[in-house]
Amino acid sequence: MEAVEKNLASLPPGCHIHLQRKTLEQIPRSLRRLVEHNWRRLRAEVRAYAALRARNNIRLSDLLREQAIELDEVYRGSGRSRWTSLKGDAGLLTTPTGGEEE
Repeated sequence: MEAVEKNLASLPPGCHIHLQRKTLEQIPRSLRRLVEHNWRRLRAEVRAYAALRARNNIRLSDLLREQAIELDEVYRGSGRSRWTSLKGDAGLLTTPTGGEEE
């Protein structure tokens, strides 16, 4: 919600947006759904990429380059959006994660 408020606060001079209370409550929910949708899309892309190479041990740099995925799509502000988490969700971890990952 803070990011939404910051972006709305950076409108050009003379511009004003007034949102109703219900709209203000819906924006964070919509953003969370969008993030979750993007995560599911990335997970599917990682699975497909690994299947095409017939191996689970894929490198982030190769995925980014060959699939034209941006690094910030994988590493977002939330604790969940990490490469190891993405591989784990996709069922591609070849070794268990350690405490350092967290």
